[in-house]
Amino acid sequence: MERIQLIKLVEQAKQHDQKAIEELYRMTYSIMYSLAMTLCENHSDAEDILQESYVRAFSKLDTLAEKAAFINWIRKHCS
Repeated sequence: MERIQLIKLVEQAKQHDQKAIEELYRMTYSIMYSLAMTLCENHSDAEDILQESYVRAFSKLDTLAEKAAFINWIRKHCS
């Protein structure tokens, strides 16, 4: 994804734009799922971790200072 497009999506998501949130979710899901699987090695537990991680991350989206760093930032919420 292009940096400018990512920044625009994050800005829209910060304004609670559901389509932008869905797009950010879609573009990060595989990365986040892989990370969750390395933490628990169980599909069901990985899905639980993902759900909690996305809820926590999107509820704290206003704390993201550098919009272009969204992917690295959201990975920190997967624990």
